[in-house]
Amino acid sequence: MGAPDKWFIRLLDNQLYWLNLVTESVHNTIRFLKTQSVGEGIHLGALLRYAEEMGVDYRQGLFLQRAIEAIVRMELRDLKYKARIHVPYGVTLFGVLDCTGYLEEGQVYVTYDWQLLGKSAQPPPADDPVIMTRSPALHPGDVQVVTNKVPPEWHPLAKQRNCIVFSRKGKRDLPSQLSGGDLDGDRFHAIWDPELLKQGQLTVFDPAEYQGESPSKLGRPADLQDVADWFVEFMKSDHIGQISMKHVILADLKGTPDPKCIQVAEIHSKAVDFAKSGVAVDMRQLPKMPKLRPHFLKPENLHEDAEEDEQDIDQHPRYDYYYSGRILGQLYTRVDEARIWPEDFNAGADMASLGHSSSFWDELTACLVEQVHLQIGQLGWEHRWNQAQRLYNQYESAVLDMMTDWSEHPGRPLTEIDVFVGIIRNRRGGAQTSRQRHQSMKLRDEFTRVANLIMVEMRRPYSVSEFTSELDGLELGLASLHFSNQMIAFGQGVGSGIASFRIIAASALMLELNALMLT
Repeated sequence: MGAPDKWFIRLLDNQLYWLNLVTESVHNTIRFLKTQSVGEGIHLGALLRYAEEMGVDYRQGLFLQRAIEAIVRMELRDLKYKARIHVPYGVTLFGVLDCTGYLEEGQVYVTYDWQLLGKSAQPPPADDPVIMTRSPALHPGDVQVVTNKVPPEWHPLAKQRNCIVFSRKGKRDLPSQLSGGDLDGDRFHAIWDPELLKQGQLTVFDPAEYQGESPSKLGRPADLQDVADWFVEFMKSDHIGQISMKHVILADLKGTPDPKCIQVAEIHSKAVDFAKSGVAVDMRQLPKMPKLRPHFLKPENLHEDAEEDEQDIDQHPRYDYYYSGRILGQLYTRVDEARIWPEDFNAGADMASLGHSSSFWDELTACLVEQVHLQIGQLGWEHRWNQAQRLYNQYESAVLDMMTDWSEHPGRPLTEIDVFVGIIRNRRGGAQTSRQRHQSMKLRDEFTRVANLIMVEMRRPYSVSEFTSELDGLELGLASLHFSNQMIAFGQGVGSGIASFRIIAASALMLELNALMLT
């Protein structure tokens, strides 16, 4: 479309600059954790802010620092290997139909609660151009430029939120022009960056007009054997990833408008529709692939999603690689992990020592104990020791189970940090695969569930007598924090003492102190 390289590079540089500032201040760290949805269930951001107010630097806590480093590294790999760049003037939203007929052909209405969603940019102004597309966009015409039409306040459309409203008018609906999309749950991308949409800067191509495959028919009611046969055929004929990678290779060599790229895009469209049509694509129809590959696809750099492409139709085992000067190659080269976030960051702090950040935890524990004394005086917590031990054992067992159950390799469990931040790493290097990313989200949800259960029980413990008190949570919080500190001190770090338990204990104690101040 003629989008300038400098636009992509500017967005990338802005994101790299922001990642470099993550640990510069507590405010930046909290903001970063929020965007990554890490630690929300255990109020990690509030704990970091509390520690700062008490004059305690969380960066002296090695476990917390390494946890944040792990998230930053994952972001860097997403930038380098998948060019997953944040677009400030852009959103991804579900598409809905304008049932009122207000929108004309070539118009959309982009609406979202920008403050609620934490977006820095407001929705596009009325009557301004908007780039519309949908993933995956392989054909040049899968990206269109339309006009954002904002309805008056009294109009029913003005009540819509967090969606993109499409017009029902015109010879062909816009969603179908965007990679064959529809409005049954598809998500669409909208971009309205003024720098990108300067007059006459972009070239808009006609949308693809593929002939859809007629669904195969049995001529009789389907039975379970038909379902099983179809599933096996689907597994055998699922070549979407392989076709997509061939398109990347050709597009880098020749550009997306090249006839061979158009041909691959059409085959990809048919492969996507296979689940609906039941008609598998013939891989022999793919154009013969060149032996050259761009440098960002070298095997040592290749993420697992693309590995199955590494055998061409002619089964040639080796390829020659060239430096790609196109935008994907430029972005790939620009992200230098070793320079941005060096591997020897905190060198000398191995995994076995992560729990022993004595300075940070001694100071934070002392501050919390002092706050308890200031608010209520001397508080005995020793009688809660057995309860704290029971909670610790429950949490430790759950974390160790997650370290093994969620690992992709039985002999190589996840680390405690992986579980704490919800990351399943690509052991081969590079970005996560789509499966690893999906599993990471599920792991994060599971850890949040476990941590919340522990925190709730810590704040509302059963009474050791027949009476209950608002101080029960403070007592157990103190006991849990002291017990965890002791386990770390007597153990050998991670594995002999779960380092993240005292983060939960400290957060619970902080919340109890805050609640006590409000009463």
